[in-house]
Amino acid sequence: MERNPVYDRAKGIGMILVIYGHMFMYGGIPFSIIFSFHMPMFFIISGMLLSSDKFNSMSSFSWVKVCLKKYMPPFVFFSVLGGIVRILYSGSIDYKGVISQLIFHIGSDELFTGALWFIGILMVSMFLMPLLNKWGGQKTISQILVLLTLVIISYILSEIPITPPFLIKIIPGVLFFVYLGFIWKKSIMNTIVDKQFKRFMVFGFPIFILLSLLNKTINISVPVYNDGIVFLICALYGTMLVLTISCHRMPKLIEYLGKNSLVVFSLHAIWITMVTEAFNYLFGTSYIPMENLPIHLVLVGGVIVIAMTVLSTALVLPVYNSTLKLLKLK
Repeated sequence: MERNPVYDRAKGIGMILVIYGHMFMYGGIPFSIIFSFHMPMFFIISGMLLSSDKFNSMSSFSWVKVCLKKYMPPFVFFSVLGGIVRILYSGSIDYKGVISQLIFHIGSDELFTGALWFIGILMVSMFLMPLLNKWGGQKTISQILVLLTLVIISYILSEIPITPPFLIKIIPGVLFFVYLGFIWKKSIMNTIVDKQFKRFMVFGFPIFILLSLLNKTINISVPVYNDGIVFLICALYGTMLVLTISCHRMPKLIEYLGKNSLVVFSLHAIWITMVTEAFNYLFGTSYIPMENLPIHLVLVGGVIVIAMTVLSTALVLPVYNSTLKLLKLK
Protein backbone atom coordinates (compact mmCIF):
# COMPACT_ATOMS: atom_id res chain seq x y z
CA MET A 1 0.00 0.00 0.00
CA GLU A 2 1.32 3.43 -0.98
CA ARG A 3 2.11 5.76 1.92
CA ASN A 4 -0.23 8.70 2.36
CA PRO A 5 2.03 11.79 2.52
CA VAL A 6 -0.54 13.60 4.70
CA TYR A 7 0.36 11.37 7.64
CA ASP A 8 4.10 11.77 7.09
CA ARG A 9 3.78 15.56 6.87
CA ALA A 10 1.64 15.66 10.01
CA LYS A 11 4.10 13.51 11.93
CA GLY A 12 6.97 15.64 10.59
CA ILE A 13 5.30 18.79 11.92
CA GLY A 14 4.68 16.92 15.15
CA MET A 15 8.37 16.04 15.47
CA ILE A 16 9.34 19.70 15.07
CA LEU A 17 6.85 20.54 17.81
CA VAL A 18 8.30 17.78 20.02
CA ILE A 19 11.79 19.20 19.59
CA TYR A 20 10.75 22.75 20.41
CA GLY A 21 8.42 21.54 23.17
CA HIS A 22 11.42 20.00 24.92
CA MET A 23 13.28 23.30 24.77
CA PHE A 24 10.74 25.96 25.72
CA MET A 25 10.31 26.87 29.37
CA TYR A 26 7.96 24.49 31.19
CA GLY A 27 4.60 26.21 31.70
CA GLY A 28 5.41 29.06 29.32
CA ILE A 29 3.07 30.13 26.51
CA PRO A 30 4.73 28.20 23.62
CA PHE A 31 5.14 25.14 25.84
CA SER A 32 1.46 25.19 26.85
CA ILE A 33 0.30 25.47 23.24
CA ILE A 34 2.53 22.66 21.99
CA PHE A 35 1.80 20.30 24.88
CA SER A 36 -1.95 20.82 24.57
CA PHE A 37 -2.10 18.54 21.53
CA HIS A 38 1.19 17.28 20.08
CA MET A 39 1.33 13.84 21.72
CA PRO A 40 -2.42 13.11 21.37
CA MET A 41 -1.92 13.88 17.68
CA PHE A 42 0.72 11.14 17.35
CA PHE A 43 -1.57 8.63 19.05
CA ILE A 44 -4.56 9.61 16.91
CA ILE A 45 -2.48 9.23 13.73
CA SER A 46 -1.21 5.86 14.98
CA GLY A 47 -4.85 4.76 15.25
CA MET A 48 -5.64 6.15 11.80
CA LEU A 49 -2.83 4.08 10.30
CA LEU A 50 -4.27 0.88 11.78
CA SER A 51 -6.43 -1.44 9.70
CA SER A 52 -8.74 -3.90 11.42
CA ASP A 53 -7.73 -6.44 8.76
CA LYS A 54 -4.29 -6.48 10.36
CA PHE A 55 -5.49 -8.03 13.61
CA ASN A 56 -8.82 -9.60 12.64
CA SER A 57 -7.02 -12.10 10.42
CA MET A 58 -4.66 -13.33 13.14
CA SER A 59 -4.77 -14.67 16.68
CA SER A 60 -4.14 -12.44 19.68
CA PHE A 61 -0.75 -14.08 20.18
CA SER A 62 0.23 -13.44 16.56
CA TRP A 63 -0.84 -9.79 16.84
CA VAL A 64 1.24 -9.32 19.99
CA LYS A 65 4.23 -10.78 18.13
CA VAL A 66 3.68 -8.30 15.27
CA CYS A 67 3.59 -5.39 17.74
CA LEU A 68 6.65 -6.63 19.59
CA LYS A 69 8.57 -6.95 16.33
CA LYS A 70 7.63 -3.41 15.30
CA TYR A 71 8.10 -1.48 18.55
CA MET A 72 10.45 -3.44 20.80
CA PRO A 73 13.56 -3.26 18.54
CA PRO A 74 13.60 0.57 18.29
CA PHE A 75 12.80 0.87 22.00
CA VAL A 76 15.68 -1.37 23.08
CA PHE A 77 18.15 -0.19 20.40
CA PHE A 78 17.71 3.53 21.08
CA SER A 79 17.48 3.04 24.84
CA VAL A 80 20.86 1.32 24.76
CA LEU A 81 22.26 3.97 22.39
CA GLY A 82 20.97 6.77 24.61
CA GLY A 83 22.29 5.05 27.72
CA ILE A 84 25.75 4.70 26.17
CA VAL A 85 25.74 8.35 25.12
CA ARG A 86 24.73 9.37 28.61
CA ILE A 87 27.53 7.30 30.16
CA LEU A 88 30.08 8.81 27.76
CA TYR A 89 28.66 12.26 28.40
CA SER A 90 28.79 11.97 32.20
CA GLY A 91 32.15 10.18 32.21
CA SER A 92 31.05 7.71 34.88
CA ILE A 93 28.99 4.57 35.29
CA ASP A 94 26.77 3.68 38.19
CA TYR A 95 27.49 -0.06 38.16
CA LYS A 96 24.58 -0.84 40.47
CA GLY A 97 22.19 0.87 38.08
CA VAL A 98 23.82 0.05 34.77
CA ILE A 99 20.82 -1.95 33.51
CA SER A 100 18.43 0.88 34.25
CA GLN A 101 20.88 3.32 32.67
CA LEU A 102 20.94 1.38 29.43
CA ILE A 103 17.39 0.13 29.05
CA PHE A 104 14.71 1.05 31.56
CA HIS A 105 14.45 4.78 30.89
CA ILE A 106 10.74 4.85 30.18
CA GLY A 107 9.15 7.49 32.36
CA SER A 108 12.48 9.08 33.17
CA ASP A 109 12.66 12.87 33.40
CA GLU A 110 16.10 13.02 31.82
CA LEU A 111 16.25 13.92 28.17
CA PHE A 112 18.74 11.39 26.83
CA THR A 113 16.26 8.51 26.78
CA GLY A 114 13.27 9.71 28.78
CA ALA A 115 11.45 10.58 25.56
CA LEU A 116 11.29 6.89 24.67
CA TRP A 117 8.21 6.46 26.86
CA PHE A 118 6.19 7.11 23.69
CA ILE A 119 7.35 3.92 21.94
CA GLY A 120 6.78 1.67 24.95
CA ILE A 121 3.33 3.04 25.74
CA LEU A 122 2.28 2.89 22.08
CA MET A 123 3.36 -0.74 21.91
CA VAL A 124 1.29 -1.72 24.96
CA SER A 125 -1.68 0.22 23.60
CA MET A 126 -1.44 -1.63 20.29
CA PHE A 127 -1.56 -4.94 22.17
CA LEU A 128 -5.04 -3.98 23.40
CA MET A 129 -6.52 -2.58 20.18
CA PRO A 130 -8.03 -5.91 18.97
CA LEU A 131 -9.88 -6.14 22.27
CA LEU A 132 -11.27 -2.61 21.94
CA ASN A 133 -12.20 -3.29 18.33
CA LYS A 134 -14.11 -6.39 19.42
CA TRP A 135 -15.97 -4.50 22.17
CA GLY A 136 -16.74 -1.49 19.99
CA GLY A 137 -17.63 -3.42 16.85
CA GLN A 138 -19.17 -1.46 13.99
CA LYS A 139 -21.97 0.28 15.90
CA THR A 140 -21.38 3.95 16.69
CA ILE A 141 -23.09 3.76 20.10
CA SER A 142 -20.83 0.86 21.13
CA GLN A 143 -17.74 2.74 19.99
CA ILE A 144 -18.78 5.83 21.95
CA LEU A 145 -19.31 3.67 25.04
CA VAL A 146 -15.76 2.33 24.66
CA LEU A 147 -14.42 5.89 24.43
CA LEU A 148 -16.41 6.99 27.50
CA THR A 149 -15.16 3.96 29.43
CA LEU A 150 -11.56 4.87 28.64
CA VAL A 151 -12.16 8.47 29.73
CA ILE A 152 -13.68 7.34 33.04
CA ILE A 153 -10.85 4.88 33.72
CA SER A 154 -8.29 7.59 32.90
CA TYR A 155 -9.89 10.02 35.30
CA ILE A 156 -10.16 7.45 38.11
CA LEU A 157 -6.51 6.48 37.72
CA SER A 158 -5.48 10.13 37.77
CA GLU A 159 -7.16 10.53 41.17
CA ILE A 160 -5.30 7.59 42.73
CA PRO A 161 -2.22 8.96 44.56
CA ILE A 162 0.02 6.10 43.43
CA THR A 163 2.64 6.33 40.70
CA PRO A 164 3.27 2.87 39.19
CA PRO A 165 6.35 2.31 37.01
CA PHE A 166 6.57 2.72 33.24
CA LEU A 167 3.76 5.30 33.02
CA ILE A 168 1.09 2.59 32.93
CA LYS A 169 -1.45 5.02 34.40
CA ILE A 170 -1.64 6.87 31.08
CA ILE A 171 -2.43 3.79 28.97
CA PRO A 172 -6.25 4.28 29.07
CA GLY A 173 -5.81 7.92 28.00
CA VAL A 174 -3.48 6.90 25.18
CA LEU A 175 -5.90 4.16 24.11
CA PHE A 176 -8.65 6.76 23.92
CA PHE A 177 -6.76 8.72 21.27
CA VAL A 178 -5.53 5.64 19.37
CA TYR A 179 -9.04 4.16 19.27
CA LEU A 180 -10.53 7.52 18.30
CA GLY A 181 -8.21 7.76 15.30
CA PHE A 182 -8.94 4.13 14.42
CA ILE A 183 -12.75 4.36 14.32
CA TRP A 184 -13.02 7.88 12.86
CA LYS A 185 -10.26 7.68 10.25
CA LYS A 186 -12.54 8.08 7.24
CA SER A 187 -14.53 10.90 8.86
CA ILE A 188 -11.35 12.76 9.79
CA MET A 189 -9.82 12.45 6.31
CA ASN A 190 -13.06 13.60 4.66
CA THR A 191 -13.44 16.51 7.07
CA ILE A 192 -9.97 18.03 6.69
CA VAL A 193 -10.48 18.64 2.95
CA ASP A 194 -13.85 20.37 3.40
CA LYS A 195 -13.70 24.11 2.67
CA GLN A 196 -16.22 25.06 5.35
CA PHE A 197 -14.23 23.09 7.91
CA LYS A 198 -11.07 24.96 6.92
CA ARG A 199 -12.87 28.25 7.61
CA PHE A 200 -13.94 26.88 10.98
CA MET A 201 -10.31 26.03 11.79
CA VAL A 202 -9.23 29.58 10.97
CA PHE A 203 -11.89 31.24 13.12
CA GLY A 204 -11.40 28.72 15.92
CA PHE A 205 -7.65 29.28 16.19
CA PRO A 206 -7.79 32.18 18.72
CA ILE A 207 -10.09 30.09 20.94
CA PHE A 208 -7.66 27.17 20.70
CA ILE A 209 -4.77 29.40 21.81
CA LEU A 210 -6.80 30.74 24.73
CA LEU A 211 -7.83 27.26 25.86
CA SER A 212 -4.24 26.05 25.53
CA LEU A 213 -3.08 28.76 27.92
CA LEU A 214 -5.81 27.82 30.40
CA ASN A 215 -4.70 24.20 30.22
CA LYS A 216 -1.20 24.43 31.69
CA THR A 217 -1.70 21.53 34.12
CA ILE A 218 -2.21 18.95 31.38
CA ASN A 219 0.49 16.69 29.97
CA ILE A 220 -0.32 13.35 28.32
CA SER A 221 2.61 11.70 30.14
CA VAL A 222 1.41 13.06 33.49
CA PRO A 223 -2.17 11.89 34.11
CA VAL A 224 -3.67 15.04 35.60
CA TYR A 225 -7.16 15.72 34.27
CA ASN A 226 -8.37 18.74 36.25
CA ASP A 227 -9.07 20.43 32.91
CA GLY A 228 -9.92 17.25 31.02
CA ILE A 229 -12.58 18.79 28.75
CA VAL A 230 -10.26 21.65 27.78
CA PHE A 231 -7.48 19.14 27.15
CA LEU A 232 -9.72 17.06 24.88
CA ILE A 233 -10.87 20.10 22.88
CA CYS A 234 -7.28 21.30 22.40
CA ALA A 235 -6.04 17.83 21.48
CA LEU A 236 -8.73 17.35 18.83
CA TYR A 237 -8.47 20.86 17.40
CA GLY A 238 -4.67 20.80 17.25
CA THR A 239 -4.64 17.40 15.58
CA MET A 240 -7.21 18.41 12.99
CA LEU A 241 -5.34 21.68 12.34
CA VAL A 242 -2.05 19.91 11.64
CA LEU A 243 -3.74 17.30 9.45
CA THR A 244 -5.51 20.06 7.51
CA ILE A 245 -2.22 21.91 6.95
CA SER A 246 -0.59 18.61 5.95
CA CYS A 247 -2.93 18.27 2.96
CA HIS A 248 -0.73 20.84 1.22
CA ARG A 249 2.73 20.32 -0.25
CA MET A 250 5.65 20.82 2.13
CA PRO A 251 9.45 20.56 2.08
CA LYS A 252 10.73 16.99 1.80
CA LEU A 253 12.53 17.51 5.11
CA ILE A 254 9.20 17.49 6.96
CA GLU A 255 8.12 14.28 5.23
CA TYR A 256 11.51 12.74 6.10
CA LEU A 257 11.00 13.58 9.77
CA GLY A 258 7.55 12.01 9.62
CA LYS A 259 8.63 8.84 7.83
CA ASN A 260 11.34 8.26 10.43
CA SER A 261 9.42 9.64 13.41
CA LEU A 262 10.30 6.75 15.78
CA VAL A 263 14.02 7.25 15.11
CA VAL A 264 13.78 11.05 15.29
CA PHE A 265 11.80 10.77 18.51
CA SER A 266 14.56 8.59 19.94
CA LEU A 267 17.47 10.82 18.92
CA HIS A 268 16.26 14.40 19.24
CA ALA A 269 16.67 14.73 23.01
CA ILE A 270 20.35 13.81 22.83
CA TRP A 271 20.97 16.77 20.52
CA ILE A 272 18.89 19.13 22.65
CA THR A 273 21.18 18.32 25.55
CA MET A 274 24.34 18.57 23.45
CA VAL A 275 23.43 21.89 21.83
CA THR A 276 22.49 23.40 25.18
CA GLU A 277 25.70 22.20 26.82
CA ALA A 278 27.77 23.50 23.91
CA PHE A 279 26.18 26.93 24.34
CA ASN A 280 26.82 26.83 28.09
CA TYR A 281 30.46 25.87 27.50
CA LEU A 282 31.06 28.62 24.93
CA PHE A 283 29.35 31.43 26.84
CA GLY A 284 29.80 30.35 30.46
CA THR A 285 26.07 30.01 31.09
CA SER A 286 24.10 27.27 32.87
CA TYR A 287 20.89 26.99 30.89
CA ILE A 288 18.69 23.88 31.11
CA PRO A 289 16.08 22.84 28.51
CA MET A 290 12.46 23.28 29.66
CA GLU A 291 13.64 25.39 32.61
CA ASN A 292 15.32 28.61 31.59
CA LEU A 293 16.46 28.59 27.96
CA PRO A 294 16.11 32.12 26.52
CA ILE A 295 13.89 32.48 23.48
CA HIS A 296 16.77 33.30 21.11
CA LEU A 297 18.60 30.11 22.09
CA VAL A 298 15.42 28.07 21.67
CA LEU A 299 14.77 29.42 18.18
CA VAL A 300 18.34 29.13 16.90
CA GLY A 301 19.15 25.99 18.89
CA GLY A 302 15.98 24.31 17.64
CA VAL A 303 17.12 24.70 14.03
CA ILE A 304 20.50 23.21 14.93
CA VAL A 305 18.86 20.33 16.82
CA ILE A 306 16.60 19.55 13.85
CA ALA A 307 19.58 19.59 11.47
CA MET A 308 21.70 17.36 13.73
CA THR A 309 18.78 15.01 14.36
CA VAL A 310 18.21 14.58 10.62
CA LEU A 311 21.92 14.00 10.05
CA SER A 312 22.22 11.48 12.89
CA THR A 313 19.04 9.73 11.72
CA ALA A 314 20.58 9.26 8.27
CA LEU A 315 23.75 7.87 9.88
CA VAL A 316 22.09 5.66 12.50
CA LEU A 317 19.35 4.17 10.30
CA PRO A 318 21.72 1.90 8.30
CA VAL A 319 23.25 0.64 11.56
CA TYR A 320 19.81 0.06 13.04
CA ASN A 321 18.54 -1.76 9.94
CA SER A 322 21.70 -3.88 9.74
CA THR A 323 21.28 -4.83 13.40
CA LEU A 324 17.69 -5.93 12.77
CA LYS A 325 18.77 -8.02 9.77
CA LEU A 326 21.58 -9.59 11.81
CA LEU A 327 19.10 -10.54 14.52
CA LYS A 328 16.61 -11.68 11.84
CA LEU A 329 14.04 -9.14 13.01
CA LYS A 330 13.61 -7.60 9.58
